[in-house]
Amino acid sequence: MATLSISRQKAVLRKYARNVKFIMMVLSICLIVFSLPKQAKFSYEIEKGRIWNQKDLVSPYNFAILKTQTEIQNDRKNALASTTPLFQLNTDVATQQIDGFKNDLEIKWHNAGIDDKRKPNYLNVGVALLTDVYTKGVFSPNVKYDKNQGYPVVILHRNVSTEKNSSDLFTRETALVYCGEILNGHPEIDRSFMLDLLQNRLQANVAFDGKLTTRLETEVLDGLSSTRGMVQQGETIIAKGSVVNDDVYQKLESYKKHLKIMPGLMVILNWCWAGSCYW
Repeated sequence: MATLSISRQKAVLRKYARNVKFIMMVLSICLIVFSLPKQAKFSYEIEKGRIWNQKDLVSPYNFAILKTQTEIQNDRKNALASTTPLFQLNTDVATQQIDGFKNDLEIKWHNAGIDDKRKPNYLNVGVALLTDVYTKGVFSPNVKYDKNQGYPVVILHRNVSTEKNSSDLFTRETALVYCGEILNGHPEIDRSFMLDLLQNRLQANVAFDGKLTTRLETEVLDGLSSTRGMVQQGETIIAKGSVVNDDVYQKLESYKKHLKIMPGLMVILNWCWAGSCYW
């Protein structure tokens, strides 16, 4: 009988090494699975308000208590309600609108019939008003949050955030009202003429950032827990003769779902999956 040379033997081993590793892994998994204790089954019928006539049910291990769908929905609702909407400040708007006001004043001044000596005062008052308005901020209310009278907002500018309340900002309408109130203290200025110039220069310089706000809301929702509390190993889930109230019912449901999970097998499958990267 011919014998394989050492080099030939090594070549054969290299050729079938992957198959050998696979067979060894399968055999190992089978051995571990068969050696695992049989998974317990939840064979009880549970109903809220019923008396537990079975023997005391004691937890054989730790498990988390799952939240109800109502609790999860309330958590999501509260999380979204507490999420502060994000706005972006555009400083270019103020510069553009103030320059536009100056141009409008030049164009309309000749037909206003006002003494030219008063023109510098009109210019200074108008620029001061727009500067005040844009320093405070003008925003367009978002229908998602408008139902709240004054709500927290975060204004972003060059990666710097500032917390404010929406009531601290102007809308175009409230900004125009503010300008009219200030002009009441300037009897030397034609109020109607000035307001006509200003109303076209009141634009939002604080814009709602829907994309960034949605990302923040998603992160908040993803961070919510689907469980509340733990049942410890050896703890009595329910004693014989006890009533299945809401709290006990949720513990029983959590225990039932936990039994459907096969922790040992999941560990093996994860190990197998990770090990496949090295085949």
